[in-house]
Amino acid sequence: MVVSAAAKPMETPAWWGHDRCGGTPHRRQILRRGSFAGAGKGRLPTGRSIRNSQREAMTVIRIDRRRPVLLVSRDVDTQDMYVFALRAERIPAVSVSGFQEAVAVARQTDISVVLFDVERPADWDSVSELRRELPADVPIVVLTGWVRTDGGNRALARKLGCSGFLAKPVPPSVMIDVLQRASNGCPWTEYVG
Repeated sequence: MVVSAAAKPMETPAWWGHDRCGGTPHRRQILRRGSFAGAGKGRLPTGRSIRNSQREAMTVIRIDRRRPVLLVSRDVDTQDMYVFALRAERIPAVSVSGFQEAVAVARQTDISVVLFDVERPADWDSVSELRRELPADVPIVVLTGWVRTDGGNRALARKLGCSGFLAKPVPPSVMIDVLQRASNGCPWTEYVG
């Protein structure tokens, strides 16, 4: 194959890899089951493959491994499952079972992001109080099984200043992706499976 001097290498799209939300053109990230399965593995959010030259230009989103993720959940099984998934990716994690413990840990430890499991409606008050107690640069991602069809819980999470919303069941890889986006300053990411 002969390449002419006028041939240009394939150019990376202008929007790819240039923002803190993982290089997608939209500031509002909505992840749906199967739509982002290959993210970071040579796939575009649409599922199409990308070339090596484009892969090298992508921004790599990482959680600061010196600062742990704080997981707040009353359910011990939920704590174990998500802490195991985070530690499998070598992301430090601290789990607590209540609001008071979360405040105590947040005061003693430099937290990168908080994953708050909302199990009942009264937990929204705890999310609001935790938002007031934490420094403004620490994002909160809400994890819940209470997903209303009108989007009321998502709107409430945004109103309370959360950076993300995850509807159970959440694959661990998607949870880690949303936590990484939140820790890098992405204003809003949600996953509704």
